[in-house]
This record gives sequence, structure tokens and C-alpha cells, in this order.
Amino acid sequence: MIDHEKLKVYVVRVTRIDPSVAGGRFSLFYAVLTDTAENALAIVQDSIPPDDDAEVTEGALSSATVKAIGLRPGFAHLL
Repeated sequence: MIDHEKLKVYVVRVTRIDPSVAGGRFSLFYAVLTDTAENALAIVQDSIPPDDDAEVTEGALSSATVKAIGLRPGFAHLL
């Protein structure tokens, strides 16, 4: 059961190194909806950063959530 009072959205930026793109690297952004740090309910990927005035929840994603996104923990951080 989802506890709606505990729902949070995290924005995670992942920088990938790719010599085929200008500058040699690019960023992907993930919006992650969770009800606990271990339970990713929905994940949205976009290559466009969030608006400057977007509210980003402070906190840390658990290793289980990072793994669910398919990222290595060392490459994920909150904006």
C-alpha cells in the first residue's frame, strides 16, 4: 500500500562520458517518485534539465533505488 503522505520526488543527474558527442560527455536527468527511499514507484528520464525554479527535495537515494534506475551509485547525485 502506498503512503501518499510520504511521497517524494527526487531529481537525479547522471553524467555519461561519450567521445562521440560534443564536449565528450552528456547528462541524463531522472525524476524518481518514491514513497520510501527503497521503493521507486515511477522513473522518468529526460535529457533536458529541470526548470531553474523547480523544487527539488533534499535527501539521498538508497542503493536499491539507484539500482532500480540502473545506475551505479557513484554516478548519481541529487541536484
